[in-house]
Amino acid sequence: MADAAIQDLTVSEAKAELTALANEIGSKAEVYAHLVSHHSRLLSGCINPYGILDRTSIRADGATWRELIDALREAWAEYADLHATNTIREMAVAIITITADLGECTDAALRAKFDGADVTRYGDRACEAATEMASNGPFSIVKLSGANDIAA
Repeated sequence: MADAAIQDLTVSEAKAELTALANEIGSKAEVYAHLVSHHSRLLSGCINPYGILDRTSIRADGATWRELIDALREAWAEYADLHATNTIREMAVAIITITADLGECTDAALRAKFDGADVTRYGDRACEAATEMASNGPFSIVKLSGANDIAA
């Protein structure tokens, strides 16, 4: 008989844990888990922090639901800093664009593209990044000649 301390999660408990993980990541995040019949691993899962249509997919495997969820959390922890950096940079560009178009950038305007929690979490750092990025002007396009040069 299995020890109660190491008993695996039920499917409902695993679903609740996966949903909680997705909510921690952001409103666009999707977390999937499935049984695998054609490999030695039993369970496999993936995290799509920007939704399933984005190319970013973080994968993990486990022999039990608990192992899979722990592996997914560990994989997310390794990726989270890069996710934050990418989100801050994208938000900074949006701040510059919105300010250029509207004269100011409101949190409501940012929420049209970003999760409200991300605006709260990364907004100040995105403003700093936008200031740093915009102060690198004046901007210009450096013309390069080479294999991908357009025909004259």
